Amino acid sequence: MRLNNKRTFDLLACIILICIFFIPMVVISILIFSTSKGPVLFWSERIGQFNKIFMMPKFRTMLVGSPAVATHLIKNSDNLLSPIGGFLRRFSLDEGFSPREIKMAIGIASDPRYAKGNMTGAVNAIEISNDKGITLKSTWNNGPKTYLGIMVSDFPNLFMITGPQSPGVKSQMILSIEQHVDFIHSLIKHKKSNNYNTITAKAKNQDEWVNHNNEVAHNTLYPLAHSWYNGDNIAGKTRNFMPYVGGVANYKNICDEIVKDNYKGFEFS
Repeated sequence: MRLNNKRTFDLLACIILICIFFIPMVVISILIFSTSKGPVLFWSERIGQFNKIFMMPKFRTMLVGSPAVATHLIKNSDNLLSPIGGFLRRFSLDEGFSPREIKMAIGIASDPRYAKGNMTGAVNAIEISNDKGITLKSTWNNGPKTYLGIMVSDFPNLFMITGPQSPGVKSQMILSIEQHVDFIHSLIKHKKSNNYNTITAKAKNQDEWVNHNNEVAHNTLYPLAHSWYNGDNIAGKTRNFMPYVGGVANYKNICDEIVKDNYKGFEFS
């Protein structure tokens, strides 16, 4: 019901915005058409609802024949901009109104919070399976379970960066990524120095961590919100609060204590 209400709101908002921005869009289209050869719109791939790829229109800012890669990867990319391309990009007019809102209206895309699987979507899309043929997606069918957001029980040597039940999206991402990379490096270094072949998270410790994550979350109002934090962005998805909201400093202290306790919760073999 909430998703239907969201779609209705998207549609009404889109109609209103089209009426307001119709003339500026026409003016931009005429300027692009009259100042450089080629189409007015450039179509690029985006990930939409339910992780489906769709083609999103943008006002064209590059000259026809420019490499189809991100401009920061091109030397002297400014030389490939159309006469008004720089102006459009500077004020974000190339993706101004038309791309997302028109797609919202026809039901391909929605608000960015509803566009991806977030903390689980990208991992599940890889179709990871363990040595028993069990997929991670099926294991997470009733919601993701991890140990520290780094490993999953019964999936040896599978490491995640800022996975579910870690601060990740509720933190400064670069800081959390660096902390996870350092922690995983420490795990691997310990494995190699002791001639182990595999590392896996113990099911008991994983369950304790998931329970702790939920207890911390339920001391806040986060679980009451209609949000992708709870998996509400995917129709039919079991509701589970995913990020760890106990604070990055507290989380790091927990990880440091685990290391000092001979990597408590991890099994080496």
